[in-house]
Amino acid sequence: MDTSLQFNPNIKEIHNKLIAKLINCHVGHHENSDSYVSWKMQFRNYCDNPIQLNGSVLKNFYYLENAGLVGIGRYDVLQKIFSENNEALSEIKRTFEIIEHFEPSTIRSKDAENHIVEIRIKVKNGCPNIEELLTGILGDFVWKLDYAYFSSKLDNFQTFSLVHATTICQRIMDGLERSETFKNFENIILETKSDLKKFISLHNSDAEKSSMIIVRQFLIFLDRMKKKYCVQKWRVDWKEHTVIFVEFNNLFDFETCFESGSLKKEARTTFESIFSHFNDVRLHAPYVEIRKVEFHNK
Repeated sequence: MDTSLQFNPNIKEIHNKLIAKLINCHVGHHENSDSYVSWKMQFRNYCDNPIQLNGSVLKNFYYLENAGLVGIGRYDVLQKIFSENNEALSEIKRTFEIIEHFEPSTIRSKDAENHIVEIRIKVKNGCPNIEELLTGILGDFVWKLDYAYFSSKLDNFQTFSLVHATTICQRIMDGLERSETFKNFENIILETKSDLKKFISLHNSDAEKSSMIIVRQFLIFLDRMKKKYCVQKWRVDWKEHTVIFVEFNNLFDFETCFESGSLKKEARTTFESIFSHFNDVRLHAPYVEIRKVEFHNK
């Protein structure tokens, strides 16, 4: 590995993202959990200092890095510690491969980088008119939510910096949030349900329930993309089929999302449910493709 990459902020971000994921997802902070105890027992093989052993997991990682046992692209010790955790080993291996194949000549400034994936929702022998109509409604829903969220954040940063629009909307739909602060989000939900209901009611006597299910399923999907896959921005568009463009802040999340089969499955499950409630002539289960959006410098 080119040693100059050690000082590249993008590489450091990828490394730090791995450490954060190992701590939060594979060790945890509950002292009585099996993963936490296992970590401490393994850590004893590399440090017998009582202060360190009684310290937090984050401090343990700092110790390993300061001792030169763990660093950017140096994960042998972590592989030994997590030898019984296949998922963690996969994360470590993926990060190492990303760093190892990161060419210095391809590094651009942080502001110039775009990490975008497109999720293509295709239906074999489907109905393009119906799919395009649905895509338009969902696209407007996403745009309105984002606009309302960022506008509200400007006016009330303290409140809106702690919670995202998808979480707010789910709480509203669950009857847990009735504050006037979030009234605009409630209106967006009602408008979207109304748009869906206008079409669904032509074919379905229970259009109210179906429109509610579609909005809820789509919100859950967006929320999981935000929290599980660290998606920063999204846009829904029609390109002869439904396309969801999702953007990431860093290469690690981008590569993880692209390689993850779970996002593909979640997209398929979500849209299968949405399609089944949008039209009485059930659209077939969708076929989902996930592709990188390539950008080329001129």
